[in-house]
Amino acid sequence: MLAAPPRPTQRPLNASAGPSPGLFQAYNNRGLAFEAQRDYDRAIADYDKALRLNSDLADTYSNRAVAYRAKGDFSKAIADYEQAIRLNPEDAELFFNRGIAYAAMRNFEFAITDYSTAIALRAEFAQAYANRGHAYSVIGDHDRALPDLDTAIRLNPGHANSHFLRGRVLWARGSIPEAIADLKTCMRAASDPQLRASAEKALLAIGAR
Repeated sequence: MLAAPPRPTQRPLNASAGPSPGLFQAYNNRGLAFEAQRDYDRAIADYDKALRLNSDLADTYSNRAVAYRAKGDFSKAIADYEQAIRLNPEDAELFFNRGIAYAAMRNFEFAITDYSTAIALRAEFAQAYANRGHAYSVIGDHDRALPDLDTAIRLNPGHANSHFLRGRVLWARGSIPEAIADLKTCMRAASDPQLRASAEKALLAIGAR
């Protein structure tokens, strides 16, 4: 099992946004509150109202994209990220989050392109390296996956999922002792019981104890 990427973060907004800033922010903030309660339909409805008041803020599109992604509507999430990127093309997080949506649709080539853009915009973006390494591994390109996961771990040594992903790649390449070391590091570092269980299952499959 490959652990899922992190959920994209919601974007705070400037109180002065738009022609009716108070009403605009009220809709956006209520959307964020509904989203925190996992009431995604009502969150999206409020983001729709906010965007009718001001359609020129990337963060509002990004917030709505997070809600669509949580509902599993990845095509609409991607469309909103595209609007956000049009308005703010230098934001690495937007490309990273659109890459997550593409990966969820198993469109790994597009995901890789977006993760690469995120890295170009923010060279120390550890999670973008991890996600790109994951995408490369899924399409069987372990030679490109490994250096990305090496970089992700160098930038964030305690990230359990990066160790899990690299352990799987090393296993596929036949580097068994190194794979075992990464999977054991994952088990020590992981706070997610599902990730720990996946690492333990991989270790058993390798024959390690």
